[in-house]
Amino acid sequence: NKTTMKPQKLLATVLGTLLLTVACDEFPLDQFIPQGNSEIKFTTSVYQFTKATDTEFENGDNIGISIMKGGIFFLCNTKWTFNNGQLTSDVPYKWYEDAEATASIVAMYPWRKIHEVDSTVSFTVNSDQATHTLYTASDLMLATAASKPTSEAIPLQFKHALSKIVVTLDNQLGEDIVDLYFTDLYGTINFDINYPESFYTSGQKGAIRAQKLRKNQWCLIVVPQENASPKLTIVTKSNKH
Repeated sequence: NKTTMKPQKLLATVLGTLLLTVACDEFPLDQFIPQGNSEIKFTTSVYQFTKATDTEFENGDNIGISIMKGGIFFLCNTKWTFNNGQLTSDVPYKWYEDAEATASIVAMYPWRKIHEVDSTVSFTVNSDQATHTLYTASDLMLATAASKPTSEAIPLQFKHALSKIVVTLDNQLGEDIVDLYFTDLYGTINFDINYPESFYTSGQKGAIRAQKLRKNQWCLIVVPQENASPKLTIVTKSNKH
């Protein structure tokens, strides 16, 4: 059996130390800060084709974007949707009116609600990644940027934050392999939205089922593992393990 693990390079920079005074719970806070006239716009790209499913985002992908001004959220985990190369939100957001104040921007794919009372985000990969949709939903990507208010679209370059395992088997069993999964894996990581390159695992270890790419080849996405000893299990057509 041949197993290849390709950890992706995590975000390399931290955009300063931010003192947060409010919780980040999926809402715009721009009503608390005077607005300017420029609409907030973004473009997206994927760094070195690291997205686990394809070489670019797919129409309908939802991305969460937070903007901090002076250590306080201006936009907080607002949902933006990718369609035909553009990011759009349900409502148009305007920049604050202080044209000389630089904002720190953090974007996360896939978007999901944040229920924590602080800026901590928990992300759990799907335990069953056998389908394209479930596999895609496990593909955590992050982007950071800094900008002053501008009428131009701000580029967000996303990097794949987790690891992709590709398993290629030399099948000498005499029958087809129909399923493959790993056991004893952590499935949840946590990180501060202001320090998205710093992860730690939590929860119980469990099994993660892989997606079949082609005959005798599977793939799955896993979070960084700490003190884990994953075990590979294969299932044949006659239900042998």
